[in-house]
Amino acid sequence: MEEGSINIKSKFNSSLLILQRLDRLFQDSHRHSRSGEYIRWNEDLDRIWVELCDDSGEEDEKKLKEINKKITTSGLYGLVKPRTDDNKEKLKYLLRLTKIRELMMEKEVFLRKLQKKQGKGIGYEDPEEDEWE
Repeated sequence: MEEGSINIKSKFNSSLLILQRLDRLFQDSHRHSRSGEYIRWNEDLDRIWVELCDDSGEEDEKKLKEINKKITTSGLYGLVKPRTDDNKEKLKYLLRLTKIRELMMEKEVFLRKLQKKQGKGIGYEDPEEDEWE
C-alpha cells in the first residue's frame, strides 16, 4: 500500500454465502447418509470442514484427524458387499457397515457442534442490538 493511501474495507463479507453453502452441504450429507451412500456422506462432511476450518483451532483439527483416521482404518473406501449367500460373510459386512455408520455420525456431530460453537449455525438475538440499523 502506498504512503498516504486510504485503507478501505468492505462493509459486507461472505458470511451469508458461507451459511448457504453449509446448509446445502448438510442437506446433501443428510440425503447421502439416509440412502447409505457413506463415501458421498464422508465427502460432504469433508467439504463442511473446509467451510469451518478457518475459524477452527488446533484442538478441532486434531479431533477431526482422529475421527478421519478411524474412518480410514474402518475400510470405508474398500467396502464391498459380499457376493455370496454365506451368512457369516453377510454378518461381517453388516457389522463393518454399522461401525462405519457410527464413525460417520461421530464426524457429523462433531462438525455440527463446531458450527454451533463458531456461531454459524444458530442466530442469537442480542437484546442490545437495535432492529432499525
